[in-house]
Amino acid sequence: MADKRVKGKLSPKDESLKSQYAGHTIRLEFDGTPPGPSDPSLTFRASLTAPVNPDGAFEFVVDERVLRDQTAVLEVRSPLGTRLFSSSLASLIEQDRVRSITVDPEIPFQITAHPDPLKGRRAVLTGRVLDVDSKRPVTNRQVLIFAIPAGAPDEELEIANIPVFAAKTNDSGYFSGEYPAGPFAAALADVAIERREEREVQKELEIWASAGGFSGTGKAWFSTDELRLFASAIIAFPLPADLPPTITGGLGGNDKSPPQELVALTFEPHNAVGAVRATVHLATEHWNGKERDLVNDITMRFLVSYGDLATFGPAMLDAIDGRADKAVLTATL
Repeated sequence: MADKRVKGKLSPKDESLKSQYAGHTIRLEFDGTPPGPSDPSLTFRASLTAPVNPDGAFEFVVDERVLRDQTAVLEVRSPLGTRLFSSSLASLIEQDRVRSITVDPEIPFQITAHPDPLKGRRAVLTGRVLDVDSKRPVTNRQVLIFAIPAGAPDEELEIANIPVFAAKTNDSGYFSGEYPAGPFAAALADVAIERREEREVQKELEIWASAGGFSGTGKAWFSTDELRLFASAIIAFPLPADLPPTITGGLGGNDKSPPQELVALTFEPHNAVGAVRATVHLATEHWNGKERDLVNDITMRFLVSYGDLATFGPAMLDAIDGRADKAVLTATL
């Protein structure tokens, strides 16, 4: 026996409900027989479903014997499962097509979304604080958010600016907390960073270096801004050959003695395979002449990689900002 493709269409009584059949289905119940040679008296109740297009059109494929089955029943079901129409299939078939069925669609009720998308939910506000210059995480700092409630009168805007969120940054600069509840007209975040005039503006940099059997130590005072710029500059790739990152410090000169360079550190490209030449100059200070004060003075040169500097630069920033006691540059070349 052959399969037949049967088509049909639903039409509403109310013309305003045209094209509202999305989600509706056609259900066909009939007597089926086991496949293959078998006793034709052996039957079982079978069914199939077919979707209805929004405009009411539908189609299904069925064994042509079903079209002659006087027990076959065709139903129209709504998206909610309501049986909207039921009739014997034989009474509806006309030239292998289902006659037009007049039935209004059942429109599912719509749940209107609450104007507050966070209503009934536990929401978390998460963010991260980075230093504007170094892009390093700002750690262990309080983050406050002040907000003006929606609808606050203009004359009360100053006093309506209330704190609605408080958190503290972790070691990676991240913070999180309960999302502020309620509608707000405006909000402002404040991070408790110490004022520039309260920050330490100078640090004594002490360098100990060892290379090729030579070693030395030296120290000098630098502004913390100068140190931060140097630490940020040495992680660039590639380093500029015409103006390599350099930092020098020592004692200023006067009419009787020239300036003294006590510490100098430079990183510059060395060759085409990516090696970087580090030049370190260290000296002890003198007041009565180099010979009389037995000045020690050494210049060392050695090679490092860009990977070494990528580790050393952030380590310097940690030491400058008090997050570490020292920064160590280890040459892997």
